Amino acid sequence: MRRPAGRLPMATATIAALCLVSLSVLAQTKTPGTSANSSRKDNAGAAEPSTPAVPRMSDGHPDLSGVYFPGPQDPDKYALGALNGPNRKFAREFEKPSFQPWVQEKAKLMGSDLERADPEIGCAPPGGPGFFYKGNYAIKMMQTPKELVILSEIFTTYRVIYTDGRQHSKLEEIDPLYMGEAIGHWEGDTLVVDTIGVDTHTWVAGLLARPFFASDVAHYTETFRRPNLNHFLYQFTLDDPKVLSKPFTSPLATYSYSSHKPITEYYCTYNPDIDSLYPAAKIPRTATGADERYFDEQEYEVMSKKYNSK
Repeated sequence: MRRPAGRLPMATATIAALCLVSLSVLAQTKTPGTSANSSRKDNAGAAEPSTPAVPRMSDGHPDLSGVYFPGPQDPDKYALGALNGPNRKFAREFEKPSFQPWVQEKAKLMGSDLERADPEIGCAPPGGPGFFYKGNYAIKMMQTPKELVILSEIFTTYRVIYTDGRQHSKLEEIDPLYMGEAIGHWEGDTLVVDTIGVDTHTWVAGLLARPFFASDVAHYTETFRRPNLNHFLYQFTLDDPKVLSKPFTSPLATYSYSSHKPITEYYCTYNPDIDSLYPAAKIPRTATGADERYFDEQEYEVMSKKYNSK
């Protein structure tokens, strides 16, 4: 398995990420939208009055194009690695999602060793929001008036967000995609991205509040902001009426622009530890034989009636 120098290997990144779960949980930010909707705490250190203004496209919207590295500090002046270090990209800890009762019961069936159950170990893609919340990996964005293309070091993959005014397809007509169907529009200087149709075979953004799977009706509202030349801010809210009792909002993730550092490739071809960490024979199964780690419609129908009615 190849990985960029200075980045954490995926299994190590998983262990490091899990360390955050034990930290104290702070108050949740407001629902993302325009820059005025983000808490002052989330924005601390991100917008510096002395830094050059954000570049703009010919249509007047901020130009998000560029290579960005995790954390609010200059990527040339720190070493990538610790998710908990002084240059951490999160302004606060992850709040525990408000799971429905049936989900809490399902979590018990997934087994106690959730670190080894992480789909990432088997090289499963992290999904759209996972670009920004998985480990310490750089991203590159290329913007035109009609779309925003994001290239990610993690799994050397890409994502396309359409900004040409199109409407969503009907949910039942969308073939599930790890990146989902993402359509964006501008609200002032904030790009608001509406994402549906995300494949259920991934955990939500590789979040640190495990387990956290999403259902087939998961609806993400993401915000992309570049308050100045040097910083990019990302946040999302997930509304999933089959899994959550109320929407979940992530902490703000801060990335720093680099004028010359490139992204590199990281192919998750095979984790040599996967057989010993989580052999297929030990994968927890639902009553119908499906993988217990993901959302399952049949299980949802049975368990939600049983546990949500209590």
